[in-house]
Amino acid sequence: IIRKLIFQRSVREIAHDFKSDLRFQSSAICALQESVEAYLVSLFEDINLCAM
Repeated sequence: IIRKLIFQRSVREIAHDFKSDLRFQSSAICALQESVEAYLVSLFEDINLCAM
């Protein structure tokens, strides 16, 4: 759902606000992205049910 590079850049930008020298493993970025996408899908499903 979310493009990988855009998501990765967003995560790094947000993390940089807290600590400037953080590094991420690619598997950690993938896990975060999967979690965010699953949350968004669930949220939109609930919104769709409320709209009916």
